[in-house]
Amino acid sequence: MEKVNFKNLRGLNLVGLLEIPNIKNPPIVIFLHGLNGHKTYYEFINHLAEELPKNGYAVLRFDFNTHGESDSDWENFTRAGCAEDFKAAIEFVKTKNVDFSRIGVFATSMGAVPFVIENKKIKSAVLHNPYIVKSLWRRWIGKHESEIRKRGYIEYQNKTGKKCKYGLSLFNESMNVDISSETKSVICSVFLIFGESDYEAFGKETYDLFKCEKKLKIIKGMRHSRTTLEQREEITKLSLDWFNKNL
Repeated sequence: MEKVNFKNLRGLNLVGLLEIPNIKNPPIVIFLHGLNGHKTYYEFINHLAEELPKNGYAVLRFDFNTHGESDSDWENFTRAGCAEDFKAAIEFVKTKNVDFSRIGVFATSMGAVPFVIENKKIKSAVLHNPYIVKSLWRRWIGKHESEIRKRGYIEYQNKTGKKCKYGLSLFNESMNVDISSETKSVICSVFLIFGESDYEAFGKETYDLFKCEKKLKIIKGMRHSRTTLEQREEITKLSLDWFNKNL
């Protein structure tokens, strides 16, 4: 595994972890984390990222801007900006010993949005509790409108102690831009995995947005961003089976 750095179009430094198995031109899976997460934050992502190279896949995990070890630009942070980061990641892997015609994505929560925006070069994707629907974003950030307008930002701290700020740019985008409408541009195969509570809250609406080849799995008792060992193993098996078939 190699620690790597690359820049997005705005010149922000993005930090990632790249692992390429010792075979010629393997397919690659790019991981997209959620809001306030980072490249190694999710146990189910770490588990899958460890298993993929053993099965002949290269893996890139990286931090979106304002997250993890990547440069912060919280005042301008948006989901569209994360799509620019994702595009930079795609361009970065072009320079590596991977099969550029076989790029897969595993995205969780907010990470599904950059995939939806920048999906043209992706052959197949697994979306875990994808947080795409406009009403979800309006409801979440709308609760913080007074604080954002007063302070200019809201601040979150994850379990690792990392603090993330989000300002008016994300607020305005979330309130006014319906990124979920861009799901109609997705033509690659998509596997949507939900926990029961997330599926009940927004999963069916999200699943119905996609008009491409798709599959649905609901995992009993799975939380939005935390999993048991049994659930991690199930996500890994489901994802490997999907990529083996579609990537």
